[in-house]
Amino acid sequence: MLGADDFPSRALYGRYLRCTLEELLDKAPGGITIEFHQTSALSVRPVGDGTFDVGLASGAGIRAGSVVLALGHIPSRLNPEQRELQAAAGQLGLQYFPPAVPADVDWSGIPAGEPVLVRGMGLNFFDTMGQLTEGRGGKFVSTGSRLEYEPSGQEPLIIAASRRGTPTGQKRRWTATMPPPSRCAT
Repeated sequence: MLGADDFPSRALYGRYLRCTLEELLDKAPGGITIEFHQTSALSVRPVGDGTFDVGLASGAGIRAGSVVLALGHIPSRLNPEQRELQAAAGQLGLQYFPPAVPADVDWSGIPAGEPVLVRGMGLNFFDTMGQLTEGRGGKFVSTGSRLEYEPSGQEPLIIAASRRGTPTGQKRRWTATMPPPSRCAT
């Protein structure tokens, strides 16, 4: 059970989202149709009668009475400081990875044992660290009372930096703002 000051793991949060979806599907009122399309929406255009035509990457289209744009993490233009860092890295023969969802980045070009500077120590830092360690074959093993990391030898040397010099504090009041669905155990 999570307390008011606890932060859920990504796996627990994923289970929460899955359970919430299942509960919403079970409780949908009669006359409501829910369809899943495993593709991307490429366009949304209003139709004169108050509905919308949604164009899908599959070539199909959907006519909808309402549209909610939940875009998630989308690439953005680099700001001036990021452009300078990218240019400096290029001049020095280094790689620069702009801010992104760590799971969407190809980290394979970073050689084992090479130093990697990771700017920022928020939640993406921990995901990046996971990609550069466990994602390369390392694992956590129980020593009884604690977990210890057992490297695979394929990890780079991670150097973490932030303006404050400390990891970002955990999110507060998760249970207060995200109550579990009634039938989901946390």
